[in-house]
Amino acid sequence: MPRRVAGFFLLLALASGMYWLLIPKQILLLENIELKNYLKCTLPFPVVFTSRSNLTAFDAMPPEAPGLIFPGEGMFQSIGRLRMLTPGGKVLELTWNRKLPDGGTLIDVLSPSISPDGTRVLFAGRKALSDHGRFRIYEINLSDFSLRPLTGHDADPGCVRLPPMRFDEQGILLPDALRLKIDFDDIDPIELADENQTFVFSSSREPDLGQDHSRRSLQIWRWEKNASAPLPMSANRNADRYPWQLSSNLIAFSMWSRNREVVSSERNNIHYHSSTASSISEPTNQWMTMFLHPQGEQFGLLAKAPFSMVRTRALEDGRLVFMASSKETPSFTRVGICLAGWVGDSPSARPINVPRVSSDTTAIFFPDHDQHGNSLCFATPTPFPDNQILLAMSNQESAGSIGLALAGAKDIDKDIPQIIFDDPEFVDAEPVVVLPRKIKPTGKTSKVEKTEFLGGQKEGLVLATALNYSAMAALPGQITDSSVGPIFNPPPQRLIQELRVFASERDRFDHPEIPRVQGKLHLLSTFKVKGETASGLVSSGQPTVLAGFDAQGKVAQWNSEAKDSEGRQNRTLGFAGDHYSLIGPGKKHFCVGCHPGHSGLTPGEHKHHEIWNYKFK
Repeated sequence: MPRRVAGFFLLLALASGMYWLLIPKQILLLENIELKNYLKCTLPFPVVFTSRSNLTAFDAMPPEAPGLIFPGEGMFQSIGRLRMLTPGGKVLELTWNRKLPDGGTLIDVLSPSISPDGTRVLFAGRKALSDHGRFRIYEINLSDFSLRPLTGHDADPGCVRLPPMRFDEQGILLPDALRLKIDFDDIDPIELADENQTFVFSSSREPDLGQDHSRRSLQIWRWEKNASAPLPMSANRNADRYPWQLSSNLIAFSMWSRNREVVSSERNNIHYHSSTASSISEPTNQWMTMFLHPQGEQFGLLAKAPFSMVRTRALEDGRLVFMASSKETPSFTRVGICLAGWVGDSPSARPINVPRVSSDTTAIFFPDHDQHGNSLCFATPTPFPDNQILLAMSNQESAGSIGLALAGAKDIDKDIPQIIFDDPEFVDAEPVVVLPRKIKPTGKTSKVEKTEFLGGQKEGLVLATALNYSAMAALPGQITDSSVGPIFNPPPQRLIQELRVFASERDRFDHPEIPRVQGKLHLLSTFKVKGETASGLVSSGQPTVLAGFDAQGKVAQWNSEAKDSEGRQNRTLGFAGDHYSLIGPGKKHFCVGCHPGHSGLTPGEHKHHEIWNYKFK
């Protein structure tokens, strides 16, 4: 290692508290010397990553299967290990053949992250099938490399309701307590920048197989220190994944918008999409980047592209880097960059046969081919110091050819990343740099003064404000390719007279004879609009969608005056049907404006630049 880099690394270790990197014994115990030949170059900072036997780390949606037989339907499974690259050119095995406190070992790992202070690694791991083989959250303390479970321990209550798994391999009914403790997966963990070491993760603890398919749903969950159980932060009936706390303290996450709720052809109701019932809107099927307040109260748009995007992170320059589906297949094998706050589409609010209006805002991507004509695929990007991107990359067809690479973020459409490490036996991906980060402190949660009960469930307050306010007109994507806008404009004054909240019930798996009782859609609450505001208490805990109705009792509809180069104009339905909202008990749920950004941020509020809590020399 060059002297300058070694000195730089020494300063890093002392400044960030990573003294373990200065202790040769700690390194030697974990080093895999055989992997040294696969290291193409060293980096000035430690990097944690996964090495797995297949490509399931690139899959975003859960598999299609009901999972009635023990151990239930697991997701994203492989054989894998957690590794670390050190600036000294060593490759450490952080999990392989290492004993857990209960004596077991991990055979697979997924989605690592680093605590905000840079001293702990959080990741999803699973044991061999003799256990149950489902993912749980684990932590490695980098001060001594100790390994411990954060979920799945004896005190973890597991699922909040009975899950799909109900029989053993002989068809005998399993005890309810066992079903609750086993049939779920915890993945994608992060630790929040608060005093309690609260961690947030994606989980299937709220049993549901969705509408019109049988994929186990995933939501974002939050587990505070000393709490007896985690609490849900989102309500998707499909999948919410990849939470990541931005420097602004908001939690970015990937939302699978696969809502089946549509506006009826007469515009007088909301119903499930069906071949026997006509509608004026179409069901959605797209991955979007949304955000949550760390307390779970505010939900809004971070980027809604005309294509699916997942694993979104912020770069030092404030732009967003993400994985995207390829042009030919739904696989996420491209990596691109876009502006924060990008409004590129609003699928649930666009009537059938109304074409998308062309915008002047686009994303840029790494090249599809290298200089020799080889096809390139990219995945799992993450920020790296000096406004760089650390990611997985391959220029061959085999899974083992996928390795870690580094690239500058300035001209990704022109540059080919540099390969850092590639173990030919594994898919090397999901890298994250071991550095402390600066994240804005989280404010206090608000409380609803009056908490009552509806049907035995606690209520939360829905507060919709500024329904006609054009605060989002200057967001990226709002200007057409003819330089006029906004494409997505607010409704005219007094058009929306009433807000209706519809509950999309989750499936139930507690019937003594029927394995799956599918949820139904029903009207939950109605609020009159007064001025530009509507509010009221709503029964909490259920996935909900919201629609604005006019004086004739129809879903509101309005046009934009902005035309693109082909004369197309946008038409908007007053239907927030590309996501499910979660009304927390005793909390406020904010909805600002009637626009495709939902409770989005104004252009001036999109300041999410990645900031490292370290003084670079």
